[in-house]
Amino acid sequence: MLLRSFQGRWDLGYTPAPRQIHGYLSHARHSLAYLPRQLDWLRFLDGSEEMRQAVRSDPGLYSRWHAPFISRELDAPARLRILQAHYRFLLERFPPRLRDKLLRGHDVRIGTLRLRNGEAVHLHLRKPAVRAMGELGLYLVTGSKEVLSSCIFTFGGEDGLLIGAMQGSWSFLGRAPIREFTRGSHGVRPKNLLLTLMRVLARLYGIERLRGVAQAAHPFAARIHADYDSFWQENGGIPGKHGFHELPRFGARRPVRLLPSKRRAARRQREQFLDEARAVFLRALDWRRPSQPSPDDQRDASRLPPAALHPRAWA
Repeated sequence: MLLRSFQGRWDLGYTPAPRQIHGYLSHARHSLAYLPRQLDWLRFLDGSEEMRQAVRSDPGLYSRWHAPFISRELDAPARLRILQAHYRFLLERFPPRLRDKLLRGHDVRIGTLRLRNGEAVHLHLRKPAVRAMGELGLYLVTGSKEVLSSCIFTFGGEDGLLIGAMQGSWSFLGRAPIREFTRGSHGVRPKNLLLTLMRVLARLYGIERLRGVAQAAHPFAARIHADYDSFWQENGGIPGKHGFHELPRFGARRPVRLLPSKRRAARRQREQFLDEARAVFLRALDWRRPSQPSPDDQRDASRLPPAALHPRAWA
């Protein structure tokens, strides 16, 4: 299995020779340093056709847990535990067709939202280009395929739903696309929309903890410009262990009746937009869709009651 893991690192073949040599040496050094755990991980990767396909598409999985992953305060055993929990979750609980596309490295459009001017924005799921921040990415994309915001996350089992990155639009786009989206969504900022959907995801699957990586613990802390800590704290985050903020699974909202009358209509329009986004997101993750008719999927459907698909249940 160790030999196959070296042979399977086709991704290193596309790097310059010095980097390629360093990559193979690093892979060997860490594999031997954590040999029992590495063998256990390799057995997991070879244990199902889905995981064999996943590692063919993403050979970096062989050694993902060897380097800093999501938070620099996680040690190697914790990184491996989280990585195994994530893929077990996908195998056991994620909609099969969606899961298989993601494991093959496909980009999947899971829904479309309409802004007040009629323009469309899309929600996409795919593996992120930089995997050190997490294993899945939720992207808010314009009709011209420009990324407005992205959220990189990992299903961490007992460690919770872990958010390793919450990024804004591509820097060369400037602030104009963000302003246009915020106007068109009645005041919803792109990052806040994605955080709302992460809260929906945690509650949908019964995940008790939602956690966002702290600025100082980010694997690329020296390179990022976004103020992660302020964003988490604005949304109710409390600094916790291992370089994470503990986030509430429900967002705080001021009752409409307490708002000035001139702001109530805007608030209702904003909530209507968020309801639509929640409904689109929930439909993409519904086990009971006709495109997933296997007996296993039908048994899984019992975990999601019909009332759960009403977006107000997730506000």
